[in-house]
Amino acid sequence: VTGVQTCALPICPGDVLTATVKQGEGWEKEGKRSGKLIFSETITEYHDQNGELVITARGVGVRTERPVDQ
Repeated sequence: VTGVQTCALPICPGDVLTATVKQGEGWEKEGKRSGKLIFSETITEYHDQNGELVITARGVGVRTERPVDQ
């Protein structure tokens, strides 16, 4: 899993943040030892108490089609 956060606005002490999680893109790639690699992106948006977007976090996870051959 890897991730990137982008700050749109500064966060101040006392701010109340609300997170919304949604699915992003998905894609596949052929692996050498485990068959297909299946990638999925998750996007989490954090809004402050005024509804303003303050942070967008993107994470990418990967799973394999079958267990990795040893």
